[in-house]
Amino acid sequence: MTDQLTDKRATRQVQAADQLVYGSVALIPFTLLAAWIADNNVLILGGAAVLFAAVSFWGARLRSVAGCIYVGMGLIGQAICITAALSGHAWQIDSHMLFFALLAVCIYLSEPVVILAMAGMIALHHLGLSVLMPQLAYPSSDILVNLERTALHGVIVVIEAAVLWSALRRQIAAEEDVAKIGAQALASADEARTALANTETAQARVRTALREAEDAKTTAETARKEAETETEKARAADRHARELEQVERARKAKDEAEITMVVSALGAALHHLSQGRLTSKINETFPAKYEDLCRDFNLASEALQAAMILVKDRAGTIISDVFAIEQAADNLARRTEAQAATLEETTAAISQISEHSRTTSVNAQEASRAGGDAKEKAAVSERVVQNAIGKMHKIEESSGEISKIVRLIEDIAFQTNLLALNAGVEAARAGEAGRGFSVVASEVRALALRSSEAAKEIADLIATSRDQVTDGVRLVRETGAALDGIVAAVEEISGHVTVIDSSSKEQSLGIAESSEAMKHLEGVTQQNAAMFEETNSVTQSLAQQAQHLATAIGSFEIGSSDDTPAHRRTPPASGSKATKAEVAMPVVGNTALALEAPQADPAISDWENF
Repeated sequence: MTDQLTDKRATRQVQAADQLVYGSVALIPFTLLAAWIADNNVLILGGAAVLFAAVSFWGARLRSVAGCIYVGMGLIGQAICITAALSGHAWQIDSHMLFFALLAVCIYLSEPVVILAMAGMIALHHLGLSVLMPQLAYPSSDILVNLERTALHGVIVVIEAAVLWSALRRQIAAEEDVAKIGAQALASADEARTALANTETAQARVRTALREAEDAKTTAETARKEAETETEKARAADRHARELEQVERARKAKDEAEITMVVSALGAALHHLSQGRLTSKINETFPAKYEDLCRDFNLASEALQAAMILVKDRAGTIISDVFAIEQAADNLARRTEAQAATLEETTAAISQISEHSRTTSVNAQEASRAGGDAKEKAAVSERVVQNAIGKMHKIEESSGEISKIVRLIEDIAFQTNLLALNAGVEAARAGEAGRGFSVVASEVRALALRSSEAAKEIADLIATSRDQVTDGVRLVRETGAALDGIVAAVEEISGHVTVIDSSSKEQSLGIAESSEAMKHLEGVTQQNAAMFEETNSVTQSLAQQAQHLATAIGSFEIGSSDDTPAHRRTPPASGSKATKAEVAMPVVGNTALALEAPQADPAISDWENF
């Protein structure tokens, strides 16, 4: 990440150096015009301006820090030529404003050393000419007056250079901090995706274990259909992972665009004090060459909205996991009812009790092992939920780092306000000629105040987001408690399966005891049915908790409904009699049973596909 930041900074320096070379060349006609107006030697002054432009061109070709210094020297040299060209003219003293403006332009090179070097060059020029050739710098020939002016201008240059140097250093530090935060956010996102994948894998294993217990008593066709269903779910999970990866890439691109916008807007504000804008929204009409800066700045404020939408999408994934668990509980209840029907028909077929008892004993042992595996996998799911809570805390810490950057923007706005005040004082000293520049300085102060207010609003939004993340952690913990209930239910199922195994072994002792053993087995089956009714109640409670979670996520809506997952329908509570339909079960032996099976809810299917 540091190498990428260095490469981007070097690229900006190369682009800025090329553009400043064009600016240096563009100032040559002004030198010629000033020499002609003041009736000075046009040829000599024009040659000096061309020489300084050549220095800028040569420095731009070096592609280094030294080259940036040469580019700045060529630019300041144009101000020296224009001031000398106005020698003897009333505007000569006003031309010194060009030194301050071009010094601010040098920040465009993104190199603090250039600011210090150019400030030294300006100070050396003023001091040297005040003593050796005062007519090339000031209209007065009194060396004492010239030295006083040099001291005043030197103080202003030092203040401006210090502010520009400090702002540029803070800008570079902010870029490095943002780069580090971006790297940490990406790492956290990768860990979150890994945790989500582990959760889905664990849930798939739990569902597989439950199906194995039931598949011991179903046909091969049922096993094939369930395998196809699991394959489709795996494909949906893969699509979900790819969508999350695309969202992360989009967020990274938006963060980089926001950083670039802040740096460009700050450079423009210091480059042209009368044009700089630091508010969250720019509604005024800019000249054509500033339209791109206006659009980029507005897009940056929308990037924070996109970040909040991303947090809301993450909460949606938690809801989808809850409803997947609810569906698994409903499937368990239906399969328990099917098991009871199978045991009734086993009672009718008592003539084949011996062979069926041995088969039931083997299947019960496998079901017991599957129940143990289901318990372990449910425990793994609980640990994954705890990891998800940790990742959400890391997201909250990243929000705190963003708050620090917002405070940095407020500090920059404050320093810009100070610079505008300094420019206003200088304009007031210039008298009538500086009136226009005074108006510009007032506008810059107003813009700095608006920027500070916008930064405070962003800080409030981040604080609200942090509170919502805390609510999300609480809801995930409630989900973990529901998983503990599922583990207890699986343990009870395992115990009942053990009883079935014991009954099956007793039946194998002889046909004479088969009738009494089947009665005992029927009683155990009835107990299982009652136990699974309790399990169904637990799953309904889990569905209600999922709906509470969906309601809480709905409060996170930011922006239009098309940009957020809040417009998706919240599934109704599972297990309600109003949402069930009669489904005929397969006929076995001489008995045909019709059991109630929940009808597939479209909203639940949508969440599973997501």
